[in-house]
Amino acid sequence: MDSVSQIVLGAAACHVIAGKQLGRKALILGAALGTLPDLDVLINYGDVVSNYTKHRGFSHSLLVLTLVTPFVSFLLRRFNSFRNISKTKLLLAIWLALVTHPILDSFTVYGTQLFWPLARPPESWASIFIIDPLYTIPLVITGLWALFKKPNLARLSLIGLVVSASYLGWSLYAKTQVIKHIRSELYRQGIPYTNLKVTPERFNTINWRGIVMDQQVYYETCASVLRPFTTLTFNAYQHNKQWINNLKSNHAALRLAWFTSGFYKISDRQNMVVISDLRMGSEGFSIFEFAVADRLNLQQPFWPRNAPK
Repeated sequence: MDSVSQIVLGAAACHVIAGKQLGRKALILGAALGTLPDLDVLINYGDVVSNYTKHRGFSHSLLVLTLVTPFVSFLLRRFNSFRNISKTKLLLAIWLALVTHPILDSFTVYGTQLFWPLARPPESWASIFIIDPLYTIPLVITGLWALFKKPNLARLSLIGLVVSASYLGWSLYAKTQVIKHIRSELYRQGIPYTNLKVTPERFNTINWRGIVMDQQVYYETCASVLRPFTTLTFNAYQHNKQWINNLKSNHAALRLAWFTSGFYKISDRQNMVVISDLRMGSEGFSIFEFAVADRLNLQQPFWPRNAPK
């Protein structure tokens, strides 16, 4: 999610546990910890594909953040202002502020490596867009209210968390209804498929995009949770995923295939092999795509340039 959402979520999570003892310091501490995992964007892994696929990696791991929690607590308790709260409560407040960040990120389509170092594809529940005001605004309101209200009330943060969590619950429900609609239309129209990914459109959980993978082609469609019985149009495009068989020694190509959980296409542009992440953008408007090899040397990564648009 966007930085504002992560700041107000971390602040609320920390404040609801430690607000009575730490007051406004709990909000400030939670806001800082809520942004900490995204500092991995400052790391240069050496090439564009590694930078793309290793973001939300180790710094978003539930294991790593759990191990970091006691260290942060130890540092904070060097200061007198953090000694009037029990060690258990401080640990819990820190842990919640940290782990709610990657958990929220997992609700977006980009995906999050929650279980790093396990070599499983990023968790991508894809029920909310990376920026969604209906999720963020309740936490902003209750956070600011708690920050400036005297006395400082932890229950305000609890209210914000309940409202925002309820919206996430709605997004999951809306997605299941859209999936049901798309699958019903695929069956009715006799369209075979091997995999399906449904993602919300920008800034809302009403309109959704479906990516349907088959052996030779993929389809794109749009559906709305408010129109569950309308006929859907499925536009077919070549994905050329069979070309991956010629790229078995190309680390960049294999990494992208893993990172996207198979939702990618391969194309040939200006004698460059280009891989596009189909989960974001649309046909003709791919947000993330990378030139991974020269057509004359498929195993040699094509660095450092991205693919031309």
